[in-house]
Amino acid sequence: MSVAYYINTEHELEGRDPVCDLDGKALASAAEHFEREQVYESLQVRPIEEFFGADGSDEFAEEFEEVGHVPEGPIWFEPEEGIHTISGLREYVLRNESKVLLPNRVIEDLEAMLEVLTECKRCGIRWHLCVDF
Repeated sequence: MSVAYYINTEHELEGRDPVCDLDGKALASAAEHFEREQVYESLQVRPIEEFFGADGSDEFAEEFEEVGHVPEGPIWFEPEEGIHTISGLREYVLRNESKVLLPNRVIEDLEAMLEVLTECKRCGIRWHLCVDF
């Protein structure tokens, strides 16, 4: 069973479906590398897993426990917070392609996230990260 990350927005983005804009499987796979290699610390960015914001009491609570993060309710983030992390991760992957599994797909996922988050910023819409198991 593969895991994929996707963006959920607090309000609809006109003309966009963030879920369809992002495959998210390569990024979810790379997140383990980022953690193991202490990439978040070296870039001084918030770990991507901290952007999960779905209600931990929902049907996926058990899966959230498996990845070690159970949110306490719908948590929303400002787009700038995500842009900072995702931009840093994108630059890391571009500089370290040989260290990351499927770097081109990870970059595609990160760039798709940046597009959605940039649109969220333009529209003043908050977001959070979700997991598809």
